[in-house]
Amino acid sequence: MESQYQLAAQYLPIAPVWMAVSGRCARVLKRCLHDTAGVVHTLFYPVEIPSQIPGWSTAGPVRLSYVGRIEEPQKKVSRLIRLFVELSKMGVDFLATVAGDGPAFADFKRSLSAIPARVRHRVILPGGLARPEINKLWKSTDIFLLVSAYEGLPLALLEAMAYGRCPVVMSVRSGLPEVLKNKINSRMTPQGNVHAMSLAIKGLFRDRCLIRKLGASARKDILERFSPENHFANLDKILGILSKMPPPAPHKLKPDPTEVAVDRLVAKIAARARPAVIYGSGMFGRKVVDACRQHGVKVCGLIDSNIARKGMVYERLVCQCVDAITDFPQAVFAIGSLQFGGEISRKIREAFRLKNLKTPPIVSVSL
Repeated sequence: MESQYQLAAQYLPIAPVWMAVSGRCARVLKRCLHDTAGVVHTLFYPVEIPSQIPGWSTAGPVRLSYVGRIEEPQKKVSRLIRLFVELSKMGVDFLATVAGDGPAFADFKRSLSAIPARVRHRVILPGGLARPEINKLWKSTDIFLLVSAYEGLPLALLEAMAYGRCPVVMSVRSGLPEVLKNKINSRMTPQGNVHAMSLAIKGLFRDRCLIRKLGASARKDILERFSPENHFANLDKILGILSKMPPPAPHKLKPDPTEVAVDRLVAKIAARARPAVIYGSGMFGRKVVDACRQHGVKVCGLIDSNIARKGMVYERLVCQCVDAITDFPQAVFAIGSLQFGGEISRKIREAFRLKNLKTPPIVSVSL
């Protein structure tokens, strides 16, 4: 997100070296940091590469998989619903798995229930999956789907490619052009064009050999560029550069805008004179919990849309999932996220509306 790039110069006095996950990320960082001295380096993710790859389906339904956050501003998951409907109209026999959780999960599930049953029954929603289940999913996948509006470099894409799965993606500026080559190791379609993606999948459904060819080429590229060995060799070079640079200068660091946002949010919570539920257990949400404790503000709950965080304990708070929202009608809900405030607020309001309960106060901040 562009707002995150804008923070880069803020931390330069204590972070003299930056590593970007894609070439475009590196170019934007160089521009933000006025880099002329090797401050910014590109370092691709390392990917666990299985020694053997499973086969592809040669007949019957083509198996599609989406793995990622179920949210709209970036991931645009609503496009998947339209894609499945269009594939059905084209006569494509498919089975799709949409794995993940996030702020838009309830909306996605509701939209799925509204489409014709003949399409709906082809789609599986397992929710968030642990690593062994994700690896198992890759083994039963033919085509990996990506419909995002923007990305850095999607780790799920690299994992699918490592298993020899064929990527069918909507083009974005960052990451993908450095990894994917249309009709060589993937099928790339124009950004936001669901019809073009449907046609690409239809063509692959009719030519299973092409799925296998593109998937094999995708795996070859991962082996050559994204192995852990390559990653750590490049990391070692970057650390060598860092060791020769002047020490950081924390006295030049300006007030942390994230800390300022935390203080503003805690002030809003305190003004409500109620116990707080923090919705969001990431870095920002945990900072809010810490600040509440420091200012004597009671925190009675911690909630996150990511099912993988269920049961996580932070400062004696057990993280719960979205089904616990209405357990706190007397609290003030503080949105512990700087990126998904709108979606989280809607999710809270919807949860109380469905149970005919009055929505408690909701407070949030932005950078």
